[in-house]
Amino acid sequence: MIFLGHGNMFVKQMVNKKIEIMKNSMLLVVIATLIGLNACKKDEGTSGSKDYTLEMKVNGTLWTAEKNQAGSYIPSRKSISLTGQKGDEIILLNRDSITSTGTYNMPSGSITVHYIKNGALKIYTLSSSKPKSHGSVTLLSLTNSPLPDGQYPEANFDGVLYDSFNADSIVVTEGKLRYQ
Repeated sequence: MIFLGHGNMFVKQMVNKKIEIMKNSMLLVVIATLIGLNACKKDEGTSGSKDYTLEMKVNGTLWTAEKNQAGSYIPSRKSISLTGQKGDEIILLNRDSITSTGTYNMPSGSITVHYIKNGALKIYTLSSSKPKSHGSVTLLSLTNSPLPDGQYPEANFDGVLYDSFNADSIVVTEGKLRYQ
């Protein structure tokens, strides 16, 4: 019995360690994506460069990215990614099932927001499997980029997204990704 108790403790420790490794891996993926998207800023050619502006209201409070604003549309994946950073907060939004310009309302596809604050990662999702969630993304325009299979998007977005337990939510309204 004592051995079995120690075995259960060992298993619990291993599970906790695995969860910690998965969280750290997810954070690294998000940071790598942020860096990759930041490298995809729109270039205006010889007359200078243009940068993105990213702003939205998060739970009713205006949130404007101060750095690392970027966006990409990958036609082969039918997805759009937007990202930006304000102080210690990083927001990365992904929306799948986008085939061209237009408005994409739920329940088709899904939207995921990775929200990092003080190094803590929270993931919120809007999908048909979360009945309380709702929202949309409007892809306004696409401009070719020098990257193969990549384009620069301009978009509007909003939604109510929930964590994996449907316990915590984030409300995003008046979201805009534009060129300066």
